[in-house]
Amino acid sequence: MDVPTWVWLATVAGLGVLFALDLLIVDRKPHAVGMAEATRWVGFYLACAVAFGLGVWLFAGSEFAVEFAAGYLTEYSLSVDNLSSSSSS
Repeated sequence: MDVPTWVWLATVAGLGVLFALDLLIVDRKPHAVGMAEATRWVGFYLACAVAFGLGVWLFAGSEFAVEFAAGYLTEYSLSVDNLSSSSSS
C-alpha cells in the first residue's frame, strides 16, 4: 500500500496532539480517577480509534480498515485482560 507523506505527517501530528492532551490535561493534577471520568476517557479514545478507522477506510479501503479494527479490538481486549490479571494477584 502506497501511503502519501501527508497522511503519515497527519497521523504523527494527531498522535502528538493526543500525547500532549494526555500529559497537559490528564496528568496535570494527579488524582484518583472515578468511574465516570474513566468512562469518559475510554469513550474519547474509542472515538479517536473509530475516527482513525474511518480515515483508513476512506484513504485505503475497507480491507485495511477491517484489519485495523480487528487489531485494535484484539489489543484492547488484551489490555483489559491484563488489568483483570494484575488485580487478582
